[in-house]
Amino acid sequence: MVFEVDAGAVDYAAVLIDAGQSAAAKAVLAEALPPKPPAVQDSNPVVMRAAALYAVVLGRDPAAERWATHAFEVSQRLPEPDALPALAARGALAGVLYRAGQLDRCIQLFQGLVEGLQRRVGPDGSAALIARADLALAQHVNGRCAAARTEMSTVLAAYRRHHPHDHRTHVRMLLTLAQMQRRCQADPDAVQSFVAAVTLAHQHLPTGDPLIRQATRLARTPGGPPCRQCRDGATAGSYLYGDADGGVTR
Repeated sequence: MVFEVDAGAVDYAAVLIDAGQSAAAKAVLAEALPPKPPAVQDSNPVVMRAAALYAVVLGRDPAAERWATHAFEVSQRLPEPDALPALAARGALAGVLYRAGQLDRCIQLFQGLVEGLQRRVGPDGSAALIARADLALAQHVNGRCAAARTEMSTVLAAYRRHHPHDHRTHVRMLLTLAQMQRRCQADPDAVQSFVAAVTLAHQHLPTGDPLIRQATRLARTPGGPPCRQCRDGATAGSYLYGDADGGVTR
């Protein structure tokens, strides 16, 4: 018996997430979904989408991985596992694994997500570029510092060129790059990126927008210890640093 979820509630939750209102979205999805994921064979694409969104807003809650895994498993049973909703489920699981520090599997999923989105929306599509940014962040945390910073800068430039009016994503990408630079002891570059993010947020986002507060807080927060790779010249190994909830889509 297929479990049913109100598609309108899921759409509304997605709008709330896009507006930065994660707590409100979590309440909507908690009401729409059962206490635990239904059987994979009893879940349709609407349930898959709801589960993926719920995993995103749950953050570090242990239930996030359960819901994200459910969404991904449902996506693999669809006739088109590379359809956009299925790719979103893949991205949700990658994000959850990132927060849990399971970086190898996370990077593998992000790589598949980038490839799938580039086929679906083109290499310059918004979703494809955002996925590349998230992949760069995961690779940076996993020790590929210089390559990841270069990739993040490249993605940011491409996003500005192809999506000049998506200021919210520009701010998020700048904050991600700034945190990479600060961890890699590129302090002048980090300051420049933080200033650009805060300025852009104040210029283009509504007064009181949560992203303005986040940008200001991050810019004022002292940097933690440098990443191990940049501190001692190591070229391999992984590390996790302080605030691992950054990133473009989370």
